[in-house]
Amino acid sequence: MRTWTTSSCVALLALLITGCATPGAASSTTFEAPVGATLSPLASARDQERGEPPAEGASLESLLDYATRHHPRLHAEHSRWEAQIARTNATGQWMDPMVSYTFSPLPIETRNGPNRHTFSVSQKIPWPGQTSALQQAERARAGELARTFDASYIAIRLEIEELYWSLWSTTREEALIERELELLRALEASLQARVEVGTRPASDLARLGLELTRRADAVAKLRAQREVQEAMLGQALGLEKAHAIAFPEDLRPMRQPPEVNLDELLSATPTPPHLAALSEEIERRRANQEAITLQKRPSFEVGAQWSLIGAGADASDSEDHSQHAATSNPGRDAVMLRFGVTLPIWTKAIDARSDEAAASTAAAKATLEQARIEWVARLRTALARARDAHRQVILIEGTLLTQATSTLDMVRGDYEANRTELSALLEIIETIYALERDAITQLAARERYISRYNALLGKPLTEQREEAP
Repeated sequence: MRTWTTSSCVALLALLITGCATPGAASSTTFEAPVGATLSPLASARDQERGEPPAEGASLESLLDYATRHHPRLHAEHSRWEAQIARTNATGQWMDPMVSYTFSPLPIETRNGPNRHTFSVSQKIPWPGQTSALQQAERARAGELARTFDASYIAIRLEIEELYWSLWSTTREEALIERELELLRALEASLQARVEVGTRPASDLARLGLELTRRADAVAKLRAQREVQEAMLGQALGLEKAHAIAFPEDLRPMRQPPEVNLDELLSATPTPPHLAALSEEIERRRANQEAITLQKRPSFEVGAQWSLIGAGADASDSEDHSQHAATSNPGRDAVMLRFGVTLPIWTKAIDARSDEAAASTAAAKATLEQARIEWVARLRTALARARDAHRQVILIEGTLLTQATSTLDMVRGDYEANRTELSALLEIIETIYALERDAITQLAARERYISRYNALLGKPLTEQREEAP
């Protein structure tokens, strides 16, 4: 009589469907990392302690470097991307094969002998293409999160740049009004003496005192504005406290808007990250729609069963049985292969989900189209405003300030000779300082609009990628 062990039977049965139980491994899929993460040490620094915040005298590049290393928003989005990669690798895996064993306490008598032990193994197999569609949807989601990270990387850099130059403008304007106050105080001292001797009316002194109060209030407003900007800069850097900046005296924004044909540029510009994320979303929705449609296809099940057939009753039962056992063939095991298929006849819910997926895909396409229209409009606006700010800087510094300075010299001479009133002198002084404030404001605005223009084109990523070794 043959003897069988359970382990040998199970192993032999498993060999029958080895090929069927090996789905494509999603873990071998490669994923494109966020570009911003590869340009900064964010990935390697993610689990390290946060470094010291930048010093007050830190340059703009130092601020940008710190933010791209430590900003919690970037850490969160990078971790979401990594989590999505793990989810993608876990998507679409087949169900584990089922191995079962059946024991019959009362053996089933067959023509070849009793059946006490039955081993079976089965594997469910989805319709071809369904697994890859699910995996493609999750891969597109990973790509979407990677591009979202890159868009956040650019947005954080842009916010820091804009706040940096806004703070520079506020600081320079405050220093400018402080110089104006010094001039007015010196004029007040001179006027006080002239009022005492009766060469100027006391009303001039009152008028000058009013102007001094107004300038002092302007300084207080600028200081409050600077405190707000410092708080916003601290937030943009990922800090819990405000961040003040000490600007070098000779710092001046020098960039000029590019002389480009925007229509030609757009035809050769790579897709910016925020639009690329929307494109990945469309691909995800399309793959999800395909996976839902494939649910109307049947799935399969393959399996094998092995029934161990004994050699008949014991010889001690009777002499006839012994004679029969001696002359009969030994028991032959029963091996069966099984194939099953589902019948997807309840498809109303699947049709509804497919319609929903088709509508969401169409909505995503329309959203991308609208986002591109808005992107082009913002790009044109940023370039136009940068060019206008540059024009105003040239006009103010090259023409208006020169004319106003010459006028001031003449008005001051007339005032000293008592040929004009104090109001005329105060007016030309205010005109000069207003022009200087406008020049500072337009210099900062030009720098902010150029940064915005470059951010819309994705240059913080493309330029650094070209410079990276």
